[in-house]
Amino acid sequence: MKTVQTQAQLRSGDMGAVLKDTLAEVQADEKAGKTPSQDKLNLLLYAANKKGDAAAESLATEKLLNYYPRKELWAQILGGLPQRKGFAPRFGLDVYRLKLATGNMRGADDYMEMAQLAAQAGFPEEGKQVVEKGMAANVLGQGAEGARHKRLLDLMVKKIGEAKAAEPDALKAANDSKSGDDLVKLGLAKTFRGEGAEGVKLIQAGIAKGNLKRADDAHLYLGLAQFNAGDAAKAQQSWRAAKGADGSGELARLWSIHSRSAKK
Repeated sequence: MKTVQTQAQLRSGDMGAVLKDTLAEVQADEKAGKTPSQDKLNLLLYAANKKGDAAAESLATEKLLNYYPRKELWAQILGGLPQRKGFAPRFGLDVYRLKLATGNMRGADDYMEMAQLAAQAGFPEEGKQVVEKGMAANVLGQGAEGARHKRLLDLMVKKIGEAKAAEPDALKAANDSKSGDDLVKLGLAKTFRGEGAEGVKLIQAGIAKGNLKRADDAHLYLGLAQFNAGDAAKAQQSWRAAKGADGSGELARLWSIHSRSAKK
């Protein structure tokens, strides 16, 4: 009977009713300790998208990824993320980070683009890791472009050396600054270098100093640093503090979901 009613609502285009009824069913399942069906959650996502209800769409996405974390679903979500209303272009590297973490890099171009974005952002260690992962996956270092990929790896090594040489001056300038932004950036760089505990401390010091250009970004990156350092529980707390509507909040939620599914 319920299916007939839902079909009638869909035919009439009454997405508000579909959304309301389906959400109620999902919540009833969860209250009863049952896992909502994938079809039900897909319907919730469809209705939210058609109605243009961003909050309901985020909720449906989160539940689908929580209960049914498929690589293909991650690809769909991450592929549409940059086109979402209000999503800031500065998060291009962050989208790639999630693509890499969820196994959704699409060939050599993705690896090359991510590595270059990482280096441009001041994270050559991350760039080097990306190139090495591409080579380990036999995506980079092969065929006619293999020499070009090797040159990019050599460039990352050079930039890492330059960053290490400049670190004492950069750290002094960051400590002397009235803003904590540079400490946050240096902390994230140290995390990618493998110095997780020190990196987390620097980001925390930057947040404590305040006067941040974008506080939500800082909490997003604190969570990422903590997750990379092996402290998923504290990462969850940090991601909950990132609530920006410009993409930082959505990225934090997606990292939180990935973190939980990675533990399963």
